Amino acid sequence: MNFLAPAAFALALILPVIVAMYLLKVRRQRQTISSVYLWQRMVRDVEANAPWQRLRRNLLLILQLIATALLVLALTRPFTWTEGIGGQTAVLVVDTSAGMAAADGSPTRLDDAKARLRMLIDGLPAAATATLITAGEDVRIAVASSRDRRQLHDAVNALQPGTGGSRLDAALELASAVAARQPGAEIVVYSDFAGIDNADLLLDRVDAPIRFVTLGTRALNQSVSAVTLQRAPDGASLIAFVQVTNFSTDPVQRRLVLSQMQSESPTAGDALAAFDLDLPPLGERVVVVEDLPPTLSAVVASLSGDDLLAIDDRAWAVAPSAAAVDVTLVTPGNRFLETALALQPGLALTTVRPADYRPTAATLTVIDGSLPVTMTLPTGNLLFVGPVRSSEFFSVTGELDQPEPLAVDRSDPLLDNVNLGEVSILRAASLVTPAWARPLVVDVANPTSPLLFAGELDDRRIAVLAFDLRRSDLPLQVAFPILLSNLMSWLAASSAQTPLALDPGEPLTFAPPLTVDAVNIVRPDGASVRVLPEQGRVQFADTAALGLYQITWDGVTQARFAVNLAATQESNIAPQSLTTPAGDNGPISPLLQAARREWWRLPAFVALIVLVAEWIAYQRGAVGRVRKLVQNRLNRGEVSA
Repeated sequence: MNFLAPAAFALALILPVIVAMYLLKVRRQRQTISSVYLWQRMVRDVEANAPWQRLRRNLLLILQLIATALLVLALTRPFTWTEGIGGQTAVLVVDTSAGMAAADGSPTRLDDAKARLRMLIDGLPAAATATLITAGEDVRIAVASSRDRRQLHDAVNALQPGTGGSRLDAALELASAVAARQPGAEIVVYSDFAGIDNADLLLDRVDAPIRFVTLGTRALNQSVSAVTLQRAPDGASLIAFVQVTNFSTDPVQRRLVLSQMQSESPTAGDALAAFDLDLPPLGERVVVVEDLPPTLSAVVASLSGDDLLAIDDRAWAVAPSAAAVDVTLVTPGNRFLETALALQPGLALTTVRPADYRPTAATLTVIDGSLPVTMTLPTGNLLFVGPVRSSEFFSVTGELDQPEPLAVDRSDPLLDNVNLGEVSILRAASLVTPAWARPLVVDVANPTSPLLFAGELDDRRIAVLAFDLRRSDLPLQVAFPILLSNLMSWLAASSAQTPLALDPGEPLTFAPPLTVDAVNIVRPDGASVRVLPEQGRVQFADTAALGLYQITWDGVTQARFAVNLAATQESNIAPQSLTTPAGDNGPISPLLQAARREWWRLPAFVALIVLVAEWIAYQRGAVGRVRKLVQNRLNRGEVSA
């Protein structure tokens, strides 16, 4: 422990002065009395010639010495070194993603972050303000520019890990905006930075001094990274596909158990199959379970054993409906597209030539090329492949020569497990992304020109692939059947159907029958939520919990859907220590600077308590007399009554 004012220890000379005052002989007034026979003990001190008396045990002396010592200690301003900032404003960003629940902290990484946040808050200068921002699936300001240390501590104590990824980029944009309004502000980020190789991706979002605090030490984790249920081509059974990934640098053996879900309960039932998997370092294993009963409604795949992150050791899958979805393919002849769609399970495919096509009520229509100018576009969901002219949904502005595809957001469900990095494209239509759609893949040289976009318009789902498959090598890549499967899973679901899976926090939207007045949604913990349809549609946003949800009305379970940890990068919990790139003189610093944490308030508060105790002890006689007087008056009142 160190002291800011060590010279105050000189005030400790008061302690012997207090003792000396008790040692000095007490002077008494002389009084003439008739006899001293009964006063022998009282006059012994008077008869002594020494100016000092023997020090006797005295409670008041002890309390006064303790109070004085504590006050002297408080005046020396003791402090210890801790992490802190140099300015008067701190903008604190804390990662609350699923990966922060990794158990290599005290006990988790988020608990370590909370402990370090408390230390930093306690070490802030008295006049300093702090803003606390949480970065999970949603970014929010928990505390805004506050000097109230109790409010900051309460907000830190309330932090909990989420069930999804972390939007650190959006959080840093918000932190930068907050810091811009407060000159001299410093940003401190607490995260494991898993999946981030360098600071450039984050520094581009910040225009203020920033410090990164890395949490976590190990990457020992395995996860059920994917699980699906599909119906066999003959429809007589179900097939389960389970992918288990090892994010550790060491080989691991884990046991995978596939269990059925109870028909009217979110709990797991009997085991269907079990496998002992030898997982290579940073590798994966895919398990296929065939001939499952066709009556299964849902399954859960779980890993037995321990790792650092338990939240991704289980994943759920719901069986697709047995009824086939009507899909119409309008094409002048495309063997790749025809074959790929015919192999998709659960689709009833009808192929027609553009000249023979007449709009039908199919759930999904795939238009390869373009329809005749005079042809009206069909109702239902639409997939355009290689359009050559504009339509009522999008505009073709020209042509792109040898575009290079770049995924906008690899975590988008439509690009799940899709790698377009090695795809070569000869030509593609130059499109403008409509306001109702989101770009999924763009041209590297023309980021505003989408090669694939998708969205919803007037209760219709629409996707557009800007290039002809025959003018690319995409059909020869592994990404083609995966991309088409993702698109079909999204496009083949009508607004009246419920999705089979959602990401954590993603809202559920569907249209129940018009005769249904209310829908009950049973959460994975068994709690039931009553939802009333609005304008014929049900919207339910409380999907943060992982597990299996049930949709019921009229007392019958009508559908189920699963919520799994969709952000696979959260399972890769290897912490990254961010450092400034070579030659970069940016504002990043990997460590917090040393700050003083003063402790004078504690001894001062204890000294105040001791002084109060000393006063009570000194006045104990008067207190006793007052208490006795009050008691006598009460007794007299009782007698008179």
